[in-house]
Amino acid sequence: MAQSLNSQNILQPLADHDPDFFEQLNTHLKHQKRGVPQLILDRTAFLHNVQLLKLMFARKPQLKPRLVVKSIANLTLLAELSEQFDTRRYMVFHLAHLKPLLQMQPDAQILLGKPMPIQAVEYFYRDDLPELQNNETDPNLHWLVDTVEGANEYLAFAQRCSLCLKLNIEIDVGLHRGGINQSQDFLKIVNLIVQHPKHLKLSG
Repeated sequence: MAQSLNSQNILQPLADHDPDFFEQLNTHLKHQKRGVPQLILDRTAFLHNVQLLKLMFARKPQLKPRLVVKSIANLTLLAELSEQFDTRRYMVFHLAHLKPLLQMQPDAQILLGKPMPIQAVEYFYRDDLPELQNNETDPNLHWLVDTVEGANEYLAFAQRCSLCLKLNIEIDVGLHRGGINQSQDFLKIVNLIVQHPKHLKLSG
């Protein structure tokens, strides 16, 4: 993670009409002499976009927003967006973001945005989860799988630890960026989940 989730380093917005907008941002970053990725936010544009999205969701109440937590995440912004959109639904791509996010919102519903190696899952339950055990409920995590082998690894881990893991199956919709592209593999994973209801649950 390039920068702490708790970072408050958010620049004040520059005027929209300023032709040197990006040049000033570049100069500001060079003067910091840090050389690390940073989150830069035009707050005026940010709030404008929030209002536009809220109008869109208001017109289609059947759609439920999910906040996507990317590489450089900021808890302050996530909390603000969570309140603005009245959602506790997140998509997380880095396991290191799980713990601080659950500390902020223990009732968050978190979908992993990519399949996690079983070693990373084991690390979370062994090292991070015990520090969250003061929460009244277990974390609402939805793990992503895209291979039969991966699903079997999650099953074996759940059996060893007496857990029931919620699994989402990633399918290739034609972009070839990951996911199952063979119907027989999809059915194998579904059958595996159906055969082991104590340890696996299909959630998406």
